[in-house]
Amino acid sequence: MAEIRRRIRQLRRVVRIERVFQDRLNPLEVLSDEEIFRRYRFRSRTIMDIVEVLFPFLERPTKRSSPLPPLLSV
Repeated sequence: MAEIRRRIRQLRRVVRIERVFQDRLNPLEVLSDEEIFRRYRFRSRTIMDIVEVLFPFLERPTKRSSPLPPLLSV
């Protein structure tokens, strides 16, 4: 049993799992107005108004762990 655990630890050191980071594109810049409305049921101007209202509550004081910006949180 101890031999199996030792072998598993060795394999974990050898096989590194590649971390995958997703690109956080701004949908308001990438999508057309019609696509935004179909996907989110809001117009882009309405989304920006919501972000302005909620910005103080969504903004993080630090950039630790790459937090989502308020626009993408909404």
